[in-house]
Amino acid sequence: MHYQVASRQVVVYGTSVYSQAIEMAGANQVRIDLELCNIIGSVAKAATFTLQQSNDLENWVDVVSSPSMESPGYFTLQTSEGLGCRFVRLKYVVTGTDGDTAVLSAGIETADL
Repeated sequence: MHYQVASRQVVVYGTSVYSQAIEMAGANQVRIDLELCNIIGSVAKAATFTLQQSNDLENWVDVVSSPSMESPGYFTLQTSEGLGCRFVRLKYVVTGTDGDTAVLSAGIETADL
């Protein structure tokens, strides 16, 4: 099942922004479609996406992170082994300096493999 979790989401340096939680509903694999639409700011700016998992919607654990994306582009991230959790979500972070901003889109696709 495919879920659009961010559509032109603005993320500002110094904050962590999270997508809504997606229920795995028996699925054990995740593929993430990431698009960095724009990034504005200092020379050292970058955006990172991190897949997190949870069983109770309160305690989240990082599963896998994208490489730092420094320029607009498209990237796909996939879990390499089965997930045994009830929920997943994405965390978006911008590195750089005050005022650096990223605009991004992301989708999560779950599957039972």
